[in-house]
Formats: sequence, structure tokens, C-alpha cells
Amino acid sequence: MLKFIFIINILLFSFHANAQTRAKIGMKDGTNRTLQYGEVFEGEISIHPTNTSYYNDLLRLEGKIILEGIFISEITDIKLSPYNSEVILAHWRGVVFKPIAPQKLKLGQQEIEISQMNLILEDGEPQVPKGFSLLEQKEVPKEFEWKLWMTILVLLFIVISLVLYKLWKTRKVKREKEEKKKERIESWLRLFNRASEFEDLVKIYQQREEWLMTIEYDPKLYSEFRHRINQVQFKKDQLEEDIQFVTESYMKLKKDIEQRNGI
Repeated sequence: MLKFIFIINILLFSFHANAQTRAKIGMKDGTNRTLQYGEVFEGEISIHPTNTSYYNDLLRLEGKIILEGIFISEITDIKLSPYNSEVILAHWRGVVFKPIAPQKLKLGQQEIEISQMNLILEDGEPQVPKGFSLLEQKEVPKEFEWKLWMTILVLLFIVISLVLYKLWKTRKVKREKEEKKKERIESWLRLFNRASEFEDLVKIYQQREEWLMTIEYDPKLYSEFRHRINQVQFKKDQLEEDIQFVTESYMKLKKDIEQRNGI
């Protein structure tokens, strides 16, 4: 049992060690020639295993000093290794101006262990190359970072948009209802204007349940019209004075309806 636990611990330790991010720094062409202080050369940083954030982190090394002694003046290329998709390579141009401190490579918020350093420096006094100035270094734009205030702003925009849409929808529905009501009123008024015979008045009265719910009217005038037409319409023969009797009340009601409904 103890042997089994020991083997498991060894495997877990090996997995953790293998998963730890490590970096290698050397010449771009892979040579081991000796560098002079202040000499411009092309180097390479390889990181394993890779991470999607490393591209921007490596790009931001341009114009920076790493390991206290290497100034990277330009990042010339960043890509995945053609031999291993878990390795990202950054090619750069720079100078070594003083001895390199044995420390980790700071990349973004991480400090990555340097597993191999393939830069051989000459014996001699460190020197700063001509034209070297931190005041002239180029700043690489920072990677976009989502902030809390951005979330609040987006939510506020959504809420305001929904409120405005609801107001617009409510007004649109109200306007459509008003337009439809207006069309129905105008339709009834045209019918009232075309009525010229007693039979027309009877038809209008028979449809009263529809137009009474649509148009505004004087209840007293309507009651008078209803009373008179009920007195006359069921007679076997309607005399001229009977028709005149109904028509007078209808004309009063019609005039009132036109006034009340904006005609």
C-alpha cells in the first residue's frame, strides 16, 4: 500500500513538473558564438507550454529590459514552433549591456522559470550602446481588459433601450388604436350622411349596438330618436308626417354626433 502511494506521488510530482511553464533564451540562429557588450544581435525566447495570453505579453517586451541586462529594441516575430505546437517562439533584436542577472523572466503577471540560457558573453567591461535611451522606447498597447464600469454601462444601455422600446411600442399601439377608431367613426358618419329614406334610418337604428360603442352621442337625443322610430317603424303604413316625425329627431342626433366627433 505504501509503495502504491509513493508511486502515485511520484507521478503527480512528475506531472506538475512537466506542466510548469519554462522559458529558454538564446540566439535566433541557434549558434553559441560569443557576444560583445553593446553588440546588436537577434535572439529568441521560447516558452513551453504555451498560453493564449503569451502573445500579447511577449509583444509588450518590445522596448523593455529583461533579466536586468538585455534591452529588447524590437520584437520581429512571434509564432508557434513548427516542431511543437505547445511551444511559442518570440524573435527579437536587442543588445546585452551588462551581465545578466540569474532571475526569472517576468511575462505579464507571471514570472517564468528560465530552464536554459544560451547567450555567451565576452569577458570585459559592460557598456551601454550608443543611442541607447529608455526615454525613446516604444510602448506596446496593453491588451484590452474588461472593467466593471463597462459592464454597468452595458447593462444601463440595455435597460434604457428596453424602456425606450416599451414606450415606443405603447405609443405605437395607442396610435394604431386611435387611427382605427377614427376610421370606424368616419365610416359611421358617412353612413349617417347617406341616409335619405326612412328605410335607411331603420337600418341605422338596427345597427345601434355597434355605433353606440364607437361614437360619442347625447343620450337624450338618442332616446328621443329611439322612441320615435319605434312608434313608426312597426306601423303597417307610414304616413308622411310619421316619417317627418322620425327624421326630425334623427337630424338632431346626427348634428350632435358630428359635433362631438370632430366633424
